[in-house]
Parts: sequence; structure tokens; C-alpha cells
Amino acid sequence: MAFSLINGLNQALDAMWKEDFYGDYFEHLEREKENRMSSKDVEFSKFQKDVNRVLVKMCGLGADDLPDASWYDYFDCGLSAVEAIESAICDSWWDVPGIEEQYDWYMKKVSANV
Repeated sequence: MAFSLINGLNQALDAMWKEDFYGDYFEHLEREKENRMSSKDVEFSKFQKDVNRVLVKMCGLGADDLPDASWYDYFDCGLSAVEAIESAICDSWWDVPGIEEQYDWYMKKVSANV
């Protein structure tokens, strides 16, 4: 009887230990990070994700792959992701070869789908 009791206890402890200990750990870390951020920081993070999503569709590169632009200033002015990219082309990426053509191609593609 004592053996079955210890065996049952070991199984219960194993189940508790394995129960989703690592499954949602990274999601938990992301939520905790967002909880420590201000609401404006969270909105800016979403804005950056939108900008990167559009840039990858447009030219296959993210914002970190291109020269620096004033993303927080564009966000603070209330620009959309597409408007911010257009501003970045004019302000910071005027010397990047082919970026304007890629932007024009993307805008034609998007307007054709609307």
C-alpha cells in the first residue's frame, strides 16, 4: 500500500511539473513585457509591426534592413504605416536605389485589390 501511495504521489508531482510549464512560457514573457510597457509603447510596437509587414510585402526587407528613419516621429504625428513609409522614402531613403519603384509597384498592387 505504501508503494502505491508513493507511486501515485510521484505521478501527481510529475503531472504538475509537466503541466504547461514550458508551453506558454514565451507567450507569458511577451505579455509581461507588454504589461510593463506604457500603452503608447504598445501602440508604437504595433505600428512598427505594421510598417515591417508592409515593407516586407513591398520590397522583401524590414525597417531594420534599410537606413534608419524617424519611425517614432511618424507614429507620433499619427501617420499610417504606408504614409510613414512614403515619408521615410522622401526623408531618409532618397538615395536607396529602386525603393521608389518598389513603393509605386506596391501601391498599384494594393489599389488594384481594393
